[in-house]
Amino acid sequence: MTIRTIDAAEITAAVKKLLMDCNYYIGKDIFGSLEAALEIEDSPIAQSVLRQIIENDKIAADEEIPLCQDTGMAVLFVEYGDRVCMANGSFEDAVQQGVREAYTDGYLRKSVVSDPVFDRVNTRDNTPAIIHTKIVSGTSIRITAGGKGFGSENMSAKGLWQRKHVRHQNADACLRRRGRQAVHSRHRPRSRTQSLSADRGRRGHRRHL
Repeated sequence: MTIRTIDAAEITAAVKKLLMDCNYYIGKDIFGSLEAALEIEDSPIAQSVLRQIIENDKIAADEEIPLCQDTGMAVLFVEYGDRVCMANGSFEDAVQQGVREAYTDGYLRKSVVSDPVFDRVNTRDNTPAIIHTKIVSGTSIRITAGGKGFGSENMSAKGLWQRKHVRHQNADACLRRRGRQAVHSRHRPRSRTQSLSADRGRRGHRRHL
């Protein structure tokens, strides 16, 4: 059985680049969609907004500055090969160091606090990141990284629901959160699933090691 050794420094460098790139560069597919929308848009106000967004994306890429002032909380989805051995450090520490370097060297806004409930003291390096890890068969590590904006983070909520009613309870909970009356069961919307990240999407970049 083949065992592959990966140096922790490689993980740090990969995470750093992923997080800087997802804050500087918008995906080509998204950029193309914005340009296509501008071509068919009739409203002068909407056209102006789209032009500003496109210009903002070009400036961010050319000058390597953040697309948005909200550079987000680092969230990583990791597929970790079961025949990978980490050398010169732990995977957890390597990831956190990559986040630290990305947000410090990349001049990205640091918004994470050590205790979100009581003291709320800023960690000053945007750590700790949220790391979702899945052990898979193989000798490689696949990392999908992005920044979760703090508007969505502040609106997050948790609930404990019965499995057979998840779709309906999700819809009702969203409507209640918006101050609206829960929809009647026969009017409940269909569920939809959307990928959390694209290969070169603005908020989700991937890397194989």
